[in-house]
Amino acid sequence: LNENNPVIIDFYYDYYNYLLRNDIEKANKVLKKLYDKQNEFRAFVYSPFVESELSRLLKKQNNFQDAVNHLVLALEHAKNIKPEDEVKLYYDILTLYDNLEQKEQKEIYLQKCKNINIEDNFYKNMCNGMNPWI
Repeated sequence: LNENNPVIIDFYYDYYNYLLRNDIEKANKVLKKLYDKQNEFRAFVYSPFVESELSRLLKKQNNFQDAVNHLVLALEHAKNIKPEDEVKLYYDILTLYDNLEQKEQKEIYLQKCKNINIEDNFYKNMCNGMNPWI
């Protein structure tokens, strides 16, 4: 890695957050560039945030398969993911699989969600209250 690469990634991250307050459309374009730069340099310093944000955009466009793909990548790219972030990713993934009517995949991620050891968490409680085959 070139020592300037993280600076480029940081720039896109900061610029994205700035644009969120001023120009959502432009922010979404910068988010895609941030995602591309992280992949280009194989420096996933803002994962799972970047993948989660892209997934949220894709879900709004009813592009559930690409949305779930980004979240699965988020799990692969993230280092030292916090339990509250991991359980939210699992919950988001299983709801996307539910939208795609892929019950087996939904069950896998529901079980992963239930297996996270975390106390008093909204997403964990949602997972614990779900029946896998409904």
